[in-house]
Amino acid sequence: MIILNPGNHKPKLVYPTSEKAHQPASIDLHLDEDFLVEEYENYTHIQDINNRQPEEGMSIVYKKITMFPLCFALASTKEMIEVPLNMVGMLAGCSTIARKGLSVECAGFIDPGFKGHLTLELYNQGPYTLDLKAGDRIAQIIFFQGLVPSNNILLDYANKGRYMHQKGPTPSRDERKY
Repeated sequence: MIILNPGNHKPKLVYPTSEKAHQPASIDLHLDEDFLVEEYENYTHIQDINNRQPEEGMSIVYKKITMFPLCFALASTKEMIEVPLNMVGMLAGCSTIARKGLSVECAGFIDPGFKGHLTLELYNQGPYTLDLKAGDRIAQIIFFQGLVPSNNILLDYANKGRYMHQKGPTPSRDERKY
């Protein structure tokens, strides 16, 4: 069952947020300031910040990004997400940006008990260059009510999920090399 008017749910599911971000069945999400981008020979917008070490083959970009056709980047939501143990979240890209060719993913469901900022996988599959900046509306989150009450498995995940409490675009924590 979809949670209608999720912006008024108690306790808060997404914060900070404004009334303008509240939709009938979702809450709008916005880009945070950090982006991780694939390194390209001609990419001129790369700046390292805060001595953070990006994943091999990626560089940190701050506040804005130019996404060339076929460019891939990781970004993060400005908003913090808190999913109760009896709910699950799902992310959908905004239709306006999708119509320009940008695919916005958040791999998998947002599990019960998750707390943190969402890492977004951005891919420009269109023929045009796209400029994105911190604060841009990028996606919306939809919450679903669980039919079965939470149990120990959910509580266990809530305490030690792989990406729990993440902040900023978080690369894969999978150690396998592909």
